[in-house]
Amino acid sequence: MNNPLTPRRSPKPRYHHGDLQKAALRRGREIVALRGPDALTLRGLARELGVTATALVYYFGSRGGLRSAVAAAVLADLEKEAFAGAIGAARTSPEVVGSAWVAYAEKNPYLYRLASGEGWRDQPRVPNGLDAGGLAVPSPRRVLQTAFARRTRRFGLPAGDAARADLCAFTIHGLALARMDGAGRDAVAHALGRLAPDSPGTAPTA
Repeated sequence: MNNPLTPRRSPKPRYHHGDLQKAALRRGREIVALRGPDALTLRGLARELGVTATALVYYFGSRGGLRSAVAAAVLADLEKEAFAGAIGAARTSPEVVGSAWVAYAEKNPYLYRLASGEGWRDQPRVPNGLDAGGLAVPSPRRVLQTAFARRTRRFGLPAGDAARADLCAFTIHGLALARMDGAGRDAVAHALGRLAPDSPGTAPTA
């Protein structure tokens, strides 16, 4: 028998095309990629999906929560794509990862800027509907730092060399922003080439 004093969560909204949460994240990314972060709103997305804004509030809480969730999804896919060659490999290069990372930012500037937190009006947090802890969405630089720190041996970096992992992260993220702002490909490629472990260190660019 149910305890009448126990709070009950509202029933999960139904969606006639399947999983509303996944559909919202997919379409949300498409909207940002085409029109920029400011174009992503709960009401606008709800209209495109044929549901009420209340149905999206169940999953994302607010517009800020929706933007956070899209940013988190972008970063997860970007990390997987950029570090694909490092998974299971005995040795790879920060330059290879950096090239893939910068290429993504160049191809998807709106998505990368959203993931970088530019133009946010709310705290960039994953809403409770997606994560019970309400964890903050990491920045692209933090994702890079963590990924390099976990895989130091695969990149020829001494184990525990946090300074080199941080240098790679700062440089790659800075070059991604610079490329989107019009920095030349040759200059960016030259800077990425200096990320090799036996190359002289370069100053962080972001």
